[in-house]
Amino acid sequence: MIVFWQDIVKELKPRSGLVLMYLALGEDYPYNMVQNFKNGLIPKNGWNENKVYGFKSLTIKSEMYKLLNNMEKRGLLISRQEKEGLQIHFYRLNPMILCDFSSASGLFLTPFSEIINIELFLERLAKKVHNPRNNKQEPSKKELRDYFKLWSSFETFDYIAFIQLLELEAENLGLSDMKDMLRKIRYQYGNFDTVSREIDFQMQINKTTKGN
Repeated sequence: MIVFWQDIVKELKPRSGLVLMYLALGEDYPYNMVQNFKNGLIPKNGWNENKVYGFKSLTIKSEMYKLLNNMEKRGLLISRQEKEGLQIHFYRLNPMILCDFSSASGLFLTPFSEIINIELFLERLAKKVHNPRNNKQEPSKKELRDYFKLWSSFETFDYIAFIQLLELEAENLGLSDMKDMLRKIRYQYGNFDTVSREIDFQMQINKTTKGN
């Protein structure tokens, strides 16, 4: 069975897509995420009752922990522990979710240099929304409010929508190369069926092998 990132996000339901969008703003810990979702998923930000349906579990701490753990097990997130009295788990995006992968060979096809660029892009995006006066480096309340309003306009919360958000951010940051790379990812996942994409990825592997 061929499994791609968008398949994993789809299996974990739209709430995982919204969590990916949220963590694009930088790492965070479950309790704080729950509070921000409680404050963000409100009518004032464009989230009416119908829109919020299916996302209420993001406002419950136990459910948030469960989802984040599942997302980490599936390779979407990376966590770290920080000890401040109680041990706190911080979660962030796994940069590999923006890399081409062939399940047939078990290989990532993205060059290491591009992976480094992805890391730098995610770090720069996080710095853009952080409140410099906040030692915990959390997004400012206004920035979060603006993002929740933006997200309320999305029709779906899947992997493609997540890529679209990053593409928009890359454009805002003036990172044309990153924007082009994200657009390519969106095109690959949005316009090819899994068989076509797997053949395309395998062809890239064959070319690399011949080159060596």
